Amino acid sequence: MDAIAEVKLWPTRFLKAIPVGADLSLVWPQFAVWLLIDEKHGVIRFAGERSDVRQAIERTAALWQRVIDGESVESLKVEFNAAAAAAADASARAAADAADAAAYAAYAARHIHWRACADKIIELLEASE
Repeated sequence: MDAIAEVKLWPTRFLKAIPVGADLSLVWPQFAVWLLIDEKHGVIRFAGERSDVRQAIERTAALWQRVIDGESVESLKVEFNAAAAAAADASARAAADAADAAAYAAYAARHIHWRACADKIIELLEASE
């Protein structure tokens, strides 16, 4: 199936994946953790040898994991803000590395990442209770 056909089918897959009456409140935190630190599809793979970038990504994922484990986003607001500031600083420094940008562009151009994201969100929705 080509990419355009997959894109057209995704809304139906999305809606069919949601069990009736399911609590979807943890789908975003679960997706965020996956999107940040999954070895194959997560943004962490672009950190390369940059420990500051890796730490910022891991710090943010750890906060979302705490939400999954029962803490509220509101109770973690100060920590999320600090993590966002650290991530912005690390990102600004890493943006100067043209090789990372080129690698991301090549990867995105092959349409692999959006497929993985679409499949992961369907998996999380289907697993909701």
